[in-house]
Amino acid sequence: ADGPGAVARFSNPADLAIDSTGNLYVADNLNSTIRKIVLGSSVRDITVSTFAGTAGVVGSNDGTGAAASFNGPYGLSVDGAGNIYVADTYNHTIRKITSARVVSTFAGAAGIHGAADGTGSAAQFNTPTDVTVDSAGTLLYVADYGNNEIRKITSRRVVSTFAGSVNNPPGGVGCVEVEWERQRPWPAGLRDLVLKGLEQLRPPRDDHCLHAFGGQHLGDLAPEAHAGAGDDVDRRLVAEPPR
Repeated sequence: ADGPGAVARFSNPADLAIDSTGNLYVADNLNSTIRKIVLGSSVRDITVSTFAGTAGVVGSNDGTGAAASFNGPYGLSVDGAGNIYVADTYNHTIRKITSARVVSTFAGAAGIHGAADGTGSAAQFNTPTDVTVDSAGTLLYVADYGNNEIRKITSRRVVSTFAGSVNNPPGGVGCVEVEWERQRPWPAGLRDLVLKGLEQLRPPRDDHCLHAFGGQHLGDLAPEAHAGAGDDVDRRLVAEPPR
C-alpha cells in the first residue's frame, strides 16, 4: 500500500538508494516494484508511492511507471542524474529507470541466464542481486550472484567480467582472487559490493583473505573474523586499495 509513512506497506524490502535531492528508492522485492519515499520535516510528512511496476504483477515489460514490470528486484543504485539502476534478479537483467519513471532493460535478456559478456541484450547474468554506480556515473558494477562474479557495465551498455569466475563454485577455493589492474583505485561503492560477494561465496574459515591479480594484496578480513570453528564469521574487509 502507498500512503503516509506508517500507513504504507512493503513486502520484503531488499535495498535502498538515495538521490541527490534526498528521495529514497526501495527495491520492494516480493511486490516486484520500485517504491519512492519522499522525506518531509517529520514522520507525518513522509510519503510512499510506487515509482515503477505494479504490486503483485511479475513480468519483464519495459514501459512507464505501472506499465513496467519486474521479477523480484533485490538491489538498486541511483546516479547523479537521477537514473535508477535495478538488479532485476529473477529476470536476470539490469534495468534502468529515468527520473520520468521510464523503465528500460539496460543489460541482459529477460528469462535468459548465463555468463556471457557482450553489449546490451547480448550479455547474460544469473540472478544478479545488487548494483552500484561509480562516482562519475559512467560505470556500473553488478553482484552476479549465480555466476560468482562481479560484472562491469559501461555507459554504452558493454558488459564485461570484472572479477571472479563462473567456473569457481562457492567454497571451492580458500581465497577469492580478484583480477585487478595495478595502480587502480577502489571505485566508489565497489568495496561494499565485493563484501556482499564474499558473504555469498563463503570461503573456508581457515583462510579469510582477498587477493588481487598477480598476488597483489588487497586486505585481510578483520581480526574478529578469526573466530572459533563453531562461531559465525564476520567477513568485514579492512579497506586497503591496490598500491
